[in-house]
Amino acid sequence: MKILISLSALLFSLTLLAETTVVFGNIPGRYLKKEDLNGKKYRLGYIEIKDRVITAVEPIKSSTTYKKVKKKYEDEGATVVVAKYTSPGSYSKTTFDFLYPGLIDLHNHTKQNNIDVWDLAEGQFQNRFEWRGWSKYKYSVSGNMNPWIGFGKPMNCAAFRWSELQAMVTGTTYLQGPSGCIADFAIMQVEDKDSYISKKDKVQAPTDLVLPNEMVFVWDALKPGIEKGSTYEAELAKYVNKYCDIPGVSASTVNTTALKKLSDKKLLTTKCDLKKVHPKFLRYTYWIHKTIAGRKKYLAKSNRAAVIAHLAEGRRKDPYNMVEFELVKLMGLDQKYVNFVHGVGIDKKHYKHMANKGMGLIWSLYSNLLLYGETLDILEAKKAGITMSLGSDWLPTGTRGILEEIKLAAAYIDKDPYSAGLKKYFDDEELYLMLTENPAKMINHFDIDVSKKEHGIGQLKVGAMGTVIALRKYSENPYTNIVRKAYAKDLNAVIIDGRFVYGSETYAKRLGYKSSNYERFPAYYDELNELAGADKLPVLAEKGATKTSKYEHLVSLGKILAEMNPAVTDNCNFRSKKAFIHQNSLGNKKNSGLSKFYEETGLNLDRFSDIQKVLAAGLLTQSRNWNEPSKGKKDFAMAKFPPLFSCHTGRYTNRLANFVIAKEPDDEYSINREKAKRAKTRKEQRLGAVPKGLAKKYGLEYEE
Repeated sequence: MKILISLSALLFSLTLLAETTVVFGNIPGRYLKKEDLNGKKYRLGYIEIKDRVITAVEPIKSSTTYKKVKKKYEDEGATVVVAKYTSPGSYSKTTFDFLYPGLIDLHNHTKQNNIDVWDLAEGQFQNRFEWRGWSKYKYSVSGNMNPWIGFGKPMNCAAFRWSELQAMVTGTTYLQGPSGCIADFAIMQVEDKDSYISKKDKVQAPTDLVLPNEMVFVWDALKPGIEKGSTYEAELAKYVNKYCDIPGVSASTVNTTALKKLSDKKLLTTKCDLKKVHPKFLRYTYWIHKTIAGRKKYLAKSNRAAVIAHLAEGRRKDPYNMVEFELVKLMGLDQKYVNFVHGVGIDKKHYKHMANKGMGLIWSLYSNLLLYGETLDILEAKKAGITMSLGSDWLPTGTRGILEEIKLAAAYIDKDPYSAGLKKYFDDEELYLMLTENPAKMINHFDIDVSKKEHGIGQLKVGAMGTVIALRKYSENPYTNIVRKAYAKDLNAVIIDGRFVYGSETYAKRLGYKSSNYERFPAYYDELNELAGADKLPVLAEKGATKTSKYEHLVSLGKILAEMNPAVTDNCNFRSKKAFIHQNSLGNKKNSGLSKFYEETGLNLDRFSDIQKVLAAGLLTQSRNWNEPSKGKKDFAMAKFPPLFSCHTGRYTNRLANFVIAKEPDDEYSINREKAKRAKTRKEQRLGAVPKGLAKKYGLEYEE
């Protein structure tokens, strides 16, 4: 124990004043010393957390030690979380939960997670630009999101917070995705610097790194010189100097002192010979180049964290998809800590280069299979040494969280659709690392260096951030337990930086929480579905609406919703209800506007119940599909609000559970893979023009 005290003294100067949380449970073997395991894959132990950081990870070898350590912390006034789902008075290793570091989801579109799974996705598309531009997709998403998502900050806050809750109830504690108004609420955001104790800059996550229409200029005009040994900067400067009368442009200035000139559309228009330049030169130079320069400036920083961006999303052999990584190389963005979401179309000949550069891939399996019928070549990526993690993407073509996504990944490994021997390379521990250690490494937040105030995530080690989850124990293998056995119903504790935020109601009561201190989950207010339609609540005409009128309309809706008291439905049959501890974030300056909205309407967006009311009203009554026949279609309107928990929607759970089944030739994935079926679907839906057009832009051959 003296060693533990000395470590605490090293980490913190005011430990006596620090709030201490101690969690007892089964700790996976990778976080303990080999001699403490005695050949087992885990050991009962405890994790001590002070000032947001883990200060001890210790095994417990006897009943006497357990009681002694537990009493010591209780006497000291620490918060003691016993992750145990039977009588708290007895000692039995078999009844303790497994403890894991909080899960990390590196890809999500957080505003659209109240849209249900898109039924029209059957693996038929070639690349992301094909379905993005498809009218039926626009009706399914934009037609259901607009105009209500623009009614004011509280509406946006509700959408972002819904995503936080959706991630939290499946064990995710670090969620990637654009967000706002989430400070001090539920879990952490990957891009938020305050999610870590670290001196690193924030993680950057642009949606797209490559824009095909504009980057034709790079492909046509700059590529020849770069391939001969020149650089992006040198070739761009050479091109500008050839066709423009703009002094001070050189390889060393295009990203720095000359950047302001190159971003000036008017200057370029008057000083460049627009009759001779490439058709995309002007737009690329004033609009795109400054973004590329900004990314390179960020990556050159000593304290940079990471970049996450879509790339090559679609089918493996789509001609345009295979161009995108080439463009990344041409622009010099093939650098360490640059991570690509999807990456399905990256030619595997580049994998070794990516690994050597320290680049990563984020695997969104369900989304890939639903949209394109195939996914990342994980075997070749693994062999090449690329670090990979998981991303749930979003609910329209993804899962509710990576605890669900990993179940599909395990099924895909078992099915081994290309007979590649996936099990040899992807055991359950390897898949587990895609939820924890791998994503932490990819975003440059894994390493622990106390002297430099760097505290990593994705691990249970002294000095790491004190974010821990507890899952019911079903297997003697802790990695099999989380990858294949445990679901949302089995999540008994989510501890964020030492603070119990969510978990089993039994655990919450042990900690002294009363029923007035939390909301009970799983809860679904299905009475709100009775609102569905164009005439159930007042509607604001989209045409002519202003920012002020939209907010005023939201306030008027809020007052009506505040008076509603819909009955709570729960068909999930959890062993124990879950408790979401009341949040108190409205006073945080980063959440400005929420206190005012509460005063005006009586709706508290710190509460799940009020968040659901606001979002359900928007989705079910205020959309274009319901109210704007010139822009929307009622056939695509949402008649039910998708619940937070999968167990409340058999349609979703059945599809996910039966999508990929080992040794089953007629699962949905296998049916969608059939060439004849895919060809027929594409013909019926008149697809093909978009990928064909993209290929043509880059001088490539396209075949259906």
